[in-house]
Amino acid sequence: MSAHHAGANGPGLPIELVVFDWDGTLIDSTAALTDALRLAAQDLSLPVPSREKASHVIGMGLRDALDYAMPSLPPERLPAFVERYRHHFLVRDALLQPFEGMVELLDDLDALGAPLAVATGKSRTGLDRALAQMGWRSLFIDTRCADEGLPKPDPWMLRDLCESCGVDPSRALMIGDTTHDLGMAAALGTPCVAVTYGAHPREALAGWSPSAIVDSVHELRAWLWPRLAAARQDLPAGWHWRSVCLSSELLEGGAGVRFDASPGGANSGRPADTDPAFVVRYQGQPRAYRNRCGHVSVELDWPAGRFFDDSGLYLVCATHGAMYRPADGSCAGGPCRGRGLSPLRTRESNGKVWVAFEIPAQ
Repeated sequence: MSAHHAGANGPGLPIELVVFDWDGTLIDSTAALTDALRLAAQDLSLPVPSREKASHVIGMGLRDALDYAMPSLPPERLPAFVERYRHHFLVRDALLQPFEGMVELLDDLDALGAPLAVATGKSRTGLDRALAQMGWRSLFIDTRCADEGLPKPDPWMLRDLCESCGVDPSRALMIGDTTHDLGMAAALGTPCVAVTYGAHPREALAGWSPSAIVDSVHELRAWLWPRLAAARQDLPAGWHWRSVCLSSELLEGGAGVRFDASPGGANSGRPADTDPAFVVRYQGQPRAYRNRCGHVSVELDWPAGRFFDDSGLYLVCATHGAMYRPADGSCAGGPCRGRGLSPLRTRESNGKVWVAFEIPAQ
């Protein structure tokens, strides 16, 4: 079924922050969360909520969730219920996987330079554990959890993320699988996309008039990609942006970061780089070059990462002393004799330094 487009956010409207819900949107965890709640009730001989009722509370804060799904839970039995719920969920937690196509979508959004964040009903401990398990810590520029403030559908999480990232809520985008996500976005006037492959049914989601309702990650990509394509900054066909380091790793006139500039190359160090390259900061801007001296084809740095001379004004080859201007890589003196460094296209956004890479041939 094709995506249903219900509202605004056409291709011309810029999206400056993409905020994802976690459970049921990024991660296929709806069944695990629902089962954990129902099994916890069963363990304590309490009325077991229906599967529909148990799945409805996904994304809510604990108190609101239990008031809805377990209204007869005595207050004195709350600690025991939470312990049994955690037990059943953690048994399943390590087996949870992203929805099909989500890993590729997030990797491509990261390469595109799209700023990504998470607003989730999980606890901070739970989200940190999940981020570590997935290896996604560096993908998101910021995250908010229900136990750090007010839970969904209160707009606190989304508002705080927008304030932290310096983005007007109207220029953010919320992506979620529940009416709690959409209600949070609506309270701030933030456009939203509803996904039907999570906890809440299409009919309930449609009542919030999201910008789009999508039935798969493939449809989400098809809707989202043209609205973020401007971030490519007119790269030629066959090229894309890839982050090579955090902005905080580069100090003015300080140590550089080495990376592999070959198609498909990744951050790496001496001596495994197929096409060695480096990035430094000069006059406030990241400057990237292939790590080959113009005099003879040797790498400039020794020890690894040291590219500036003692003054911090020139890049210098440690082998024969050739000197280069950091602003453009041109030869400034020594045996390079007018032969400069080969520059690479860079940009800086979302706390990361990005370099243009050729997409490797299939």
